[in-house]
Amino acid sequence: NPDKQVAQLTVALEALEAIRREQQGASPHGVILAGDFNSQPGAGPFNFCQDGELSVQDPDALPKELHLGRGLCYSRGPDGKFRHHLDLASTYPVDNTLVTTRTGGDDAFEGNLDYIWHTRQGLRPLARLPLPRPDQVAQGLPNRDFPSDHVPLGAYFALE
Repeated sequence: NPDKQVAQLTVALEALEAIRREQQGASPHGVILAGDFNSQPGAGPFNFCQDGELSVQDPDALPKELHLGRGLCYSRGPDGKFRHHLDLASTYPVDNTLVTTRTGGDDAFEGNLDYIWHTRQGLRPLARLPLPRPDQVAQGLPNRDFPSDHVPLGAYFALE
C-alpha cells in the first residue's frame, strides 16, 4: 500500500530531520537511508524520497492519516504539496531496468525496490557494490550466488 509506505517514510524522514536539527551547531552531517522500500522508480514513495515532495493529488501515495508525528515532513505548502527537506539522491542510478529483487513462481516480480538514499550535502559516493549481471538472476532469486530474494547493496562515501 503506497499510502502506508509514504507514512512509514514520513516517520523515518522526520526522525532524520530531527537529528540534523540537533546537530546544527556542528558541521553538517550527511544522512544515509537504506533498505527495501518496496517502491519502484516513478511510484509515490520513491518520488517522495527523490523529489522531496509529494502532491496531495497523488491518490496512490497520499496517506489516509495526515497527522503523523510532529508534522515536520508533512508541512503542506500553498501549492498543495507535502515536503521533506533532506535533499536526497539515490546512490545507485535510477533505472527501471535495474534488478535489486527478482522472484519466480506465481507471483513473479523483477525490479528495483531497494535503495541507498544519501543527502547531497555532506556525503559524496565513492564506490558501490555492483548489481548482478542478468545471467546471475535469470532463474530468479534466491539462488546459489544470491541467497536472498534481494541482492546486497553497499557503498563507500566520503564525508564533505
